[in-house]
Amino acid sequence: MRKKIKHLPIICILILVILPLCRFGQPEDAILACEQDCKLTIKADSPFNITTNADFDLYDSGGNGQPGTPWILENYVINASGLGVHGILINNTDVFFILRNCTVTNADTGFRGIMLENVTHGTITNNTANYNGGLGILLVRSNNNTVSNNTALDNGGGGYLLDYSDNNTLTGNTANNNTWHGIRINLSDNNTLSNNTFIGNSGHGIYLWVNCSWNTLTHNTANSNGGVGFLFEFFCNNNTLINNTANDNTPFGIWLNNCDKNTLTNNTANNNAMYGIRLEDDCDNNTLTGNAANDNTERGIYLDIDCDNNTLTNNTANNNLYGIWLDDDCDNNTLTGNAANNNTLLGICLSYDSDKNTLTHNTANNNGYGIYLYISDKNTLTNNTANNNRYGWHGIYLDDCRNNTLTNNTANDNIQNGIYLNNCDNNTLTGNTANNNTEHGIYVNNCDKNTLTHNTANSNKNDGINLGFYCNNNTLTNNTANDNTQRGIYFINNCDNNTLTHNTANGNGGDGIRLGDCDNNTLTNNTANNNSFKGIFLGGNCKWNTLTHNTVNDNTQYGIYLYNECEKNTLTYNTANSNGWDGFFLEFDCHNNTLTGNTANNNTMNGIYLDQSNNNTLTNNTANDNGWGFSYSGICLIDCDNNTLTGNTANNNKGHGILLVTCDKNTLTNNTADNNGRDGIHLGACHNNTLTHNTANNNTRHGMYLENDCDDNTLTHNTAKNNTQHGICLNDDCDNNTLSYNTVNNNTESGIRIQGLNTEYNNITGNFIMFNEFYGINTEGGSNYFYRNCIWLNTPDQILDTANNTWSENIYDDGGDWDGDGLLNRDELSNETSPFLNDTDSDVLPDGWEVTNSLDPLNASDAVDDFDLDGLTNLDEYNNGTDPNDMDTDGDGLNDGAELLIYSTNATNTDTDGDGLSDGVEILTHGTNAVNPDTDDDLMLDGWEIQHSLDPLKAIDALVDYDGDGLKNLEEFNYNTDPRDTDSDDDGYSDWAEVAAGTDPLNPNSHPTESAPTDYTLTIILGLIIVAIAVSAAIIIHGLLVRPKSVKGNK
Repeated sequence: MRKKIKHLPIICILILVILPLCRFGQPEDAILACEQDCKLTIKADSPFNITTNADFDLYDSGGNGQPGTPWILENYVINASGLGVHGILINNTDVFFILRNCTVTNADTGFRGIMLENVTHGTITNNTANYNGGLGILLVRSNNNTVSNNTALDNGGGGYLLDYSDNNTLTGNTANNNTWHGIRINLSDNNTLSNNTFIGNSGHGIYLWVNCSWNTLTHNTANSNGGVGFLFEFFCNNNTLINNTANDNTPFGIWLNNCDKNTLTNNTANNNAMYGIRLEDDCDNNTLTGNAANDNTERGIYLDIDCDNNTLTNNTANNNLYGIWLDDDCDNNTLTGNAANNNTLLGICLSYDSDKNTLTHNTANNNGYGIYLYISDKNTLTNNTANNNRYGWHGIYLDDCRNNTLTNNTANDNIQNGIYLNNCDNNTLTGNTANNNTEHGIYVNNCDKNTLTHNTANSNKNDGINLGFYCNNNTLTNNTANDNTQRGIYFINNCDNNTLTHNTANGNGGDGIRLGDCDNNTLTNNTANNNSFKGIFLGGNCKWNTLTHNTVNDNTQYGIYLYNECEKNTLTYNTANSNGWDGFFLEFDCHNNTLTGNTANNNTMNGIYLDQSNNNTLTNNTANDNGWGFSYSGICLIDCDNNTLTGNTANNNKGHGILLVTCDKNTLTNNTADNNGRDGIHLGACHNNTLTHNTANNNTRHGMYLENDCDDNTLTHNTAKNNTQHGICLNDDCDNNTLSYNTVNNNTESGIRIQGLNTEYNNITGNFIMFNEFYGINTEGGSNYFYRNCIWLNTPDQILDTANNTWSENIYDDGGDWDGDGLLNRDELSNETSPFLNDTDSDVLPDGWEVTNSLDPLNASDAVDDFDLDGLTNLDEYNNGTDPNDMDTDGDGLNDGAELLIYSTNATNTDTDGDGLSDGVEILTHGTNAVNPDTDDDLMLDGWEIQHSLDPLKAIDALVDYDGDGLKNLEEFNYNTDPRDTDSDDDGYSDWAEVAAGTDPLNPNSHPTESAPTDYTLTIILGLIIVAIAVSAAIIIHGLLVRPKSVKGNK
């Protein structure tokens, strides 16, 4: 060092002499000066090239390139125009150095301002590289370098380029207005870019190309570039972008193409010419959080072509043409808490096979469409908001989508529909809210197998829930559609096989629920109250629908209305009360419908009303307290044929209970029409109707009233009691009607009234007519036939006949037994049996026998019952004269069935065979034959043998003389003496002796005149008998012993 200092004055003198003669700024004129702080300073402004670590040492700067003593290159101004070289080139070095405060300009085309190649540990800071033909600053295969606070403007090849360079840090750099990109990074990993600015470049602001991974970009600005603000292309994975700004770029703010697992957080991409943020072509597993993509000309955030498993959270995409769009097979993405508002066309869009995505807590308000799914399946939308979309579209719109799930979303105040499904199948909508929309709350068109549950669609300007055309097999459950301007729920046309359960459609301006030309739908437990038109309306060719347990009350018009060719529908257990018009109304060719168990009470007009509708069945319906005036009835049929009314109740109505006008061939059975303001049952101009077992009591006018040419009707087994006028009245040309077996009692006027001279040829047979206050039968018309009617106890007389009628076999006395069934006529009345038929129920059991034995004479089935459980039907009991209520009629210990079916004994006779033993004792105790008086055929009765301790099962005892009186037991039986007593009458003579003497052995006063034989005499006689028997026995034995023996050979 001393040697160098020693020569320093000489060197300085030489410089001062030579300097005026040299061209300033040429490389060969450069002078090295080593200052005390070991800085390497180039005083001439010419391009230079450092190619090895040794080149730094050539200048003998005093530094050694170590971390604490880096080489420093600074304050160099280089104009490289026309030289065909890079401004500053450093390559193949790994020592530490700093290049700073240098300016490099005007390098020729293809040459860079500053270039590092295969360099590490360099720091490039506060340099300027402007107007160069190539790049401003280039790092090639250079790692672990720092590039900070440099400026690269107006370069022809771009601002910065990292190529195959890793672990570099770029901070606070500026690259504006370059012909290509602000910065391009190729095949480089783990670089950090922060607080850099890339504005106005003709290409991209920041461009990562091919296999750039694990890079971190923070707080960079890439605005107003001719290309993309940030472009990551081809396998740039696991990069992190945080708090960057990419605004006003010509196409996109941020664009990832075929890049995975990148993280974008809190970036801003606004006012770009096309898209704010775009992920394209198989970008998977990326995370976008808190980014802003607003005011872009087209899309705010756009995922396009096979971008899967990405997560978008709390991003903002407002004021774009489209807010957030997933397009062309983008699957399994998650969108949470994003805002896509005020976009011109779409807030959030999933299109073309974008499947299995999850959208949660996103906001899409004030757009054209709020959320739009097109040809996309199996997506899940939960807790999203799509309100106030005002450019002529919908809150949430699904078009040609399958198996999507929408849960707890809100779609209110949209200019058209809240939620709209078009050509969509197997979707599930649960707990969504769609209120106050200009069109419908929820609109479903040409959609099948969708499920709508617990949704709310209230106060919409058109319908709450609308299923348009060809919507089949959908299920609507527990939805609410109230207070809509038109209808609550509306199925427009050809919507079949849908199920509506537990829905509420109240307070709507039109109908609660309406179906048009829809078949095979099921409506169960729905509520449609307080609607301005109908509660439930089936209009125009609706067939095979089922309505069950629905409630339709307090509607301004009808409760349930079927209109124009609605056929084969089933209405069961519905309630339609207090409606402004009719409870149920079937109008114009509504045929073959079934109404069962419905309630239609307190309606202003009719309870149930059928007009020009045939072949319907009404069963067990209730229609009470209807009508505000006499013109309306409980059940009303106008111009209806072949209908069947069974078991209906129509009481307390202001008009008639049941009214038929110009109705033919209808059947009314077991209906009740009591306490009505006019007639119980009223027929006007009706033909060939059948009324059976109906009740019409306590009505203000007549019980049953036929008027105005009612012909060929049949009224049988009906009851008409306590009516203010007549029980049954035929008036005004009612001919050829049959009234049979009706009960017409206690009416204020006549029981049966035939009114009008032209009411003729009616057949009145077998009716009970009594206790009426103005004749039992009062007739004006002639040629009527009265046969076997019970007419008694009426006042002032039984009949009043002012015409030429025929009366035959009528009963005017209640005390006789006309049919001989054991019941008085009055008892027939109390038992409701016919006094003209001894077997009213035709069960082969006479009415009297049934009543006496506590059977039902009106129930034929009890003939085959077995009340006493003895094995015999009641009919068997009758035929055999046994008691149907006592299993052992004769009390012999055997039940009646056993006697008749097993033992063939007489169930009404204790001792069938008359042998002195009851049948039960014979069979159960002694085992004798109860139908044979001599079981052992020994000519002695079984009862006599048992009485005298003989065996009725052994015939031998007939030849025995048990008491030794000389009479065998059979003889004792024949003489009726006691086989156990030698002197049956105790007269001192043995029974044998009396028999021998011809006296009566049973009368002590009848005995032989000679003395009775002594015991000695009897002993001699007995001994002789014994000897004779012994001799006979000996002879027989001797004969057996002397008989020749058999020889084997003779066989």
